[in-house]
Amino acid sequence: MTEKEAFEETVHTMNAPRLEVAGAWQPISTAPTDGTRVLTYGCLHDDGGADMGEVPAVQLSRYDRQYGWWCAEWGSHEPTYWQPLPTPPTPPPLVETEEGKG
Repeated sequence: MTEKEAFEETVHTMNAPRLEVAGAWQPISTAPTDGTRVLTYGCLHDDGGADMGEVPAVQLSRYDRQYGWWCAEWGSHEPTYWQPLPTPPTPPPLVETEEGKG
C-alpha cells in the first residue's frame, strides 16, 4: 500500500463513522445554492500547490453562483453529499461575580 493510499484509507475510516451516525446526508443536487453554508462531503482539489490528490473529506462549504462551484474553507472541492449545519450549543448562563456588581 502506498503512503497516499494509506492516508486516503485513514481519512475514509475517520469520516465513515460520522456519516453513519449523522444520518442526514443528502445528495448534493438537493443542496441550497444561495450561498448558505452547509456541511459537504467530497473530494478536495489541489488549490494551493499541495499534492492532495482526490482525498474525501467533510468540509464547511457554500455554493458560489458566480463561478459555479462549491467553495470550502480551504479551496474548492467536488462534494457528493451535504447536510445542514447542526444547531450550535447553548452557551452557559453568565455568572455574576462580586467584581461585576456595580
